[in-house]
Amino acid sequence: MSVAALDTHPVPSCVRSARESFSAVPTSAWDGLETGEVRRLVGELSRLESQVAAHKMAAARVLEKARKAAANGDGPRPGTGTSTGATISIDFGGDRSGADALVNTAERIEEQTTLTEAALAAGEITMKQADILSRALAKLPEDVTSEQRLMCEKTLLKDAQKLTLKDLRRRAARITETYRKTTDEVDADEDEVLRKKEEAA
Repeated sequence: MSVAALDTHPVPSCVRSARESFSAVPTSAWDGLETGEVRRLVGELSRLESQVAAHKMAAARVLEKARKAAANGDGPRPGTGTSTGATISIDFGGDRSGADALVNTAERIEEQTTLTEAALAAGEITMKQADILSRALAKLPEDVTSEQRLMCEKTLLKDAQKLTLKDLRRRAARITETYRKTTDEVDADEDEVLRKKEEAA
C-alpha cells in the first residue's frame, strides 16, 4: 500500500489519533477528578480496551492469513517470527504466549461465533468474556442447527452483562451440556427404536 493510501486509510489514522490523545494527557490529571467520575471513566476505558482488543484480533487474523499464504508461496512473509504470535511478540512486549493466545482466540471467534466480535468491538463485552463464549460455542455438537447456535450465543451475550467470569463459565458449560444431552437422548431413542425393529423382524 502506498504512502498516500495509508494517509487516507481509516485504521492508521485511528490508531495515531488515539495514541496522540492519550500522550497529550498526563496520568497525574486523574488526581483532579471526583471519585464518581473516576469510576465512570474507568468503565469507559475498559470498554475502549475491549474495542482495541477486537481490532488487535482482526489484525492478528490478517497476519495469520498472510503467513499461511506465504507458506504456500503466495505473497511475502509477514515478519521474522516462526509464527504469527512470535512476530507480534517481537514487535512489542515479548509476550509470546499472550500473542499466541490472541491469534488462537481471534481465529476461534471468527470460526465459531456470529455476534461476539461485534459485541467486543462495540465495547459491550470483554476479551475474556468473548473467549468464554467462543470456547462454549466450539463445544456444541456438530448437529446443532445454526438457529440453535445463534440462540445459544445470544443467551450467553445477555448473561455476560450480569454474571461474573466464573458464573459465565458455569452458565456456558450448562448450556453446552444441555445441547449435548439433547443430542445424546435423541441418538439413544433412535438406537432403541432400531433395536426393537430388529427384535420384531
